[in-house]
Amino acid sequence: MAGMEILGPPLDPDAPLAVRGSDDLTTILGDLGVAIAVTTYRDGFVVLVGSIDGRLVTRQRHYGHASAIATGPDGLLVAGAGVIHGPAGATPIGTDHDVHALAVDGDGVVVFCSTRRSCLATPDGGGGWTVRWRPDFVTATAPEDRCHLNGFTLDETGVEAATALGVSDEPAGWRDRLDRGVVVGGDGRVVADRLWLPHSPIRLGGDLWIAESGTGSVGVVSDGVYEPVAHLPGFTRGLATVGGHLVVGLSMPWRARHALPVTDRLDRDGAMCGFAVVDVGGRVLASCWVSAPRGEVLDVAAVALDAGT
Repeated sequence: MAGMEILGPPLDPDAPLAVRGSDDLTTILGDLGVAIAVTTYRDGFVVLVGSIDGRLVTRQRHYGHASAIATGPDGLLVAGAGVIHGPAGATPIGTDHDVHALAVDGDGVVVFCSTRRSCLATPDGGGGWTVRWRPDFVTATAPEDRCHLNGFTLDETGVEAATALGVSDEPAGWRDRLDRGVVVGGDGRVVADRLWLPHSPIRLGGDLWIAESGTGSVGVVSDGVYEPVAHLPGFTRGLATVGGHLVVGLSMPWRARHALPVTDRLDRDGAMCGFAVVDVGGRVLASCWVSAPRGEVLDVAAVALDAGT
């Protein structure tokens, strides 16, 4: 499958992850000519799921740590521990980041979300990093996870929007209330608030979509209001677009100190680790289950496959 040669160390043959797709997944991926890549965060795997000759095919690689993932002009980029893996090898970015999102801007520059340092940054080419952007309410980039900045989307002018789990300038200050997440505009100011653990902003069909992880939903932010479009069987985190649809990462319930709205529903109806393909009307078109030991998916990306691969 195209692209797997850039993913780094080979799979540990003694610990492969089981992958199972719904009946429609093979058809959807085959028709679109794409594969879906997912990262399993602390379990360290990247799993690529595609369709070849009418069969669901998977490839896996293990990094030890695999958080954010993005598609660059030359292939996949994967955030590891202190590095970003890519086609040209591993680029060091320094320590104490806990990268939760990656993107490549219009000039081909890699931008990453440093959750511990509450900012967006770029590799500086010397093994370190340079601040690109941060919310107005954060005054320093100490590795203190002040607001749990966790996702962003870019437009032609720069940062369009970002998500954080609270308006805080204190170390781990967001942890006191999990229903005070925010969407921050490119100017650094809050544009939507009182959200349950928002993640993964992305633009689709003219709308700004986010995952509200604490309710297990995805939806649209408009005029400062979040409107859920679909409630899914998991803790929603990691969004990508493919063929006019959303790919939504799903994890098992996050057992927080504070009760989450999603927990009772998932305990009652069941949850899964993997991803779902969802249309803009909220209909689940297909799903894929991944047997990650910790039940976590942090990020997803769509990868175009070369003809004949």
